[in-house]
Parts: sequence; structure tokens; C-alpha cells
Amino acid sequence: MNFPVRHFGLSLTRFLSHCMMLTHLNAIELLKGMNISIKPELKPITGLRFLIAFWVFIFHIQIRWPIFHNLYLAEISNQGAIGMTFFFILSGYVLSYQYDLNLSMRSYFKARFARIYPVYILGAILTLPWLIARDLIPTSTSFSEILFLIIIDVLLLQAWFPPTFGRWNNGGSWSISVEAFFYLSFPALKRKLDSFTTKQIIFVLISTYSGLLLISAAVYLYGDSGMSIAYSMPIFRILEFLVGICTFKLFHARVFKVPLGLIFSALLGFFVFDLIFFGSKLPMYVTHDWIAVPFFASLLIYITNRISILSRILGSKSLNLLGKASYSFYSLQVVLILVSIKFKVLVQAKLGIISDNQTFALALFGVILSSSLFLYYFIEEPLRKKISSYL
Repeated sequence: MNFPVRHFGLSLTRFLSHCMMLTHLNAIELLKGMNISIKPELKPITGLRFLIAFWVFIFHIQIRWPIFHNLYLAEISNQGAIGMTFFFILSGYVLSYQYDLNLSMRSYFKARFARIYPVYILGAILTLPWLIARDLIPTSTSFSEILFLIIIDVLLLQAWFPPTFGRWNNGGSWSISVEAFFYLSFPALKRKLDSFTTKQIIFVLISTYSGLLLISAAVYLYGDSGMSIAYSMPIFRILEFLVGICTFKLFHARVFKVPLGLIFSALLGFFVFDLIFFGSKLPMYVTHDWIAVPFFASLLIYITNRISILSRILGSKSLNLLGKASYSFYSLQVVLILVSIKFKVLVQAKLGIISDNQTFALALFGVILSSSLFLYYFIEEPLRKKISSYL
């Protein structure tokens, strides 16, 4: 059948536009039913969320199957796990934006559960073979170990048990466990910080940043022994979440009466310099928080505060579409990278066109991206709405 490519492109564009319109209408209807104030979407932040998720994807590829041999690109790619710092700061920032007035506890927890749990459980189900199949796991797992892993993963507690980091899909899902702890902590943190003056919030922000520097110093000085604890345990990462909350509160109070563009540009320069020249010298990712935290905080303020070329690019329809599916994109990359670790050589032998790492990574990206868009519009969003209406 001769079907013009141009017509197919137009049809696909209309289809995706229709999906976005339905999703927006469903979200409004859902929020009204939950008595949560409806606020404009921070579109540049939504677009940025995808770009950081893509950086994390490149990181997962680069450390297994190097695709960049240029020293600078390789260093930036190898530090993609720093993107988790951005996501943790972002969570505090966005939750403070969404819930800065009235917070209904029931509505809040219902929305948070519906936001993360369906896709999370789907990822766990898809990776079940890596829990029970002996030819897919590096060490044998007893029935009691399997039962323990299932219990802590169902309860989103795996990040509190660093020895399980390399089991099942915990190497990727640990961050969802950390986010769950943030969601649980947010109402209490919000209630306390709402009673603080601007000067007190500034003090909290400075103290929090100082705490992050201490953690970074400890990790740097004592090396690999602290990796799984300082990197993955929620009690250490909550300081980044707190930075996000304080940053938004200060932004909302219009404290930042400084040339934001100049400060953002300077921090960007320092951040890139750090990645290129100190990337591999500072171990375990969190040691980069000295510059990553202020840079990410300034980035969020900069793209929220003003209409700039960067804000327009990040807020474009295409990046907004991809940003909405970024959680599905992150969750699916864990699944498909596990599959790739086992079957990459076999697939490349069958398909000579993807015999090198670069083309394999490109093909894998295409599969994950298309799958995540499908998952977002036809599974994640419908399930979120259904769960929220029943709870």
C-alpha cells in the first residue's frame, strides 16, 4: 500500500495533539474532583525533566557500552547519575508550587500514589525474571531473600536497604523509593516551613547546603565504603529535596532581586567545568553537589522567572510532550537495559545494522521513547485517573 510519508506525519501529529488535549482535560477534571487548586503547568520545567532523564539514559549506556570517546563528552556522560540530584530538588520545588496554599492530606496522598505507583508496579512485574530466574541474576537467591525483596519493593522501602541495590531492578527503582519518602515527609516539612520567616528559610537553605557539603566531604574522604549509603538512602538525599522546597519559597517571596541570567550563566560554566575536569576525580556523584545543587536551583528559578530563549525551547510542544512521558521513559529504561545486558550480543549478531555501540544505543533509545509515549498516554494516565477516582 502506497501511503505518503507526509500524510503519515500529519496524522501522527494530529493524534499526539489529540492525546495531549485529552490528557489536559482529564487532569483538570481529576484535580477538581480532588479539591486541589489548579495551577498553570510549568512547561519549561516539564521539558527540562525529559532532558535530564535523557542524560541519565546516556549515563546508563556509557558506563556499560561506551558511545563517546571524546574525553569531554565521555566525562559529562559518565556523570549522568548527578541528574538524580536535579530530580530530587525538582520534587521539592514543584510540590511547593502545586501545594503552596491549601493542602488536603487525603487528596495529596491520593494524587502522589496515583502518580508513581502504577508505572512502578508495572516495571517491577516486567523485571520479575531478574528476581527469580537463575540464569539472569549474578548470585543465587533463596526463597526468603525473594520474599524479603518483594515485601520491601511493594512497600517502596528498598532504598533503606543498601545491600539490595544490585538485586532485582533496585538499581533503578531505588530513586522511586526515595521519592516516596519525600512525598511522605512533604506535609510535615511544608507545615513547619510555612511558619518560618524569609530570613529563617534562608538560614534553613544555607544549613541544608552545608549539610550536603559535609556528606560530600565524607564520601570523598572515605571512598567506596559509603557509596550505597550516601548515594541511595533517603535520609541523605532529603536534603536535596529540602533545597527545592526552600528555593521555591524564596522565589515565591521574590527574594532573588539579582541578575539571574548572569548568576545562572556563571554557575553553568562552573558546573560544566566540574564535570569535564573533576568528573572522574570526585567519586560517587554526590561529591559534585557543591556545584550541582546551586546550579540546579538557579536553573529552576531562571526558567520559571522569565521568558527567555531557554524557557521557550524547554517549554516547546515537543519537549513538553516528551517531558510528560519522562517518568515512563525513566522506568522503561531500567527494564530494557536489563534486557540489553543479557541479549545485546545476540541481537547485534542477528541485526548487523546495530553492530556498534552508537547505533545500538540509538535503536534502544527509539524503542524506549516510543514505548514510554505509549505507556504514558494509554496506561499511566488512564490508570492514574482511575485509581484517583476509586480511592
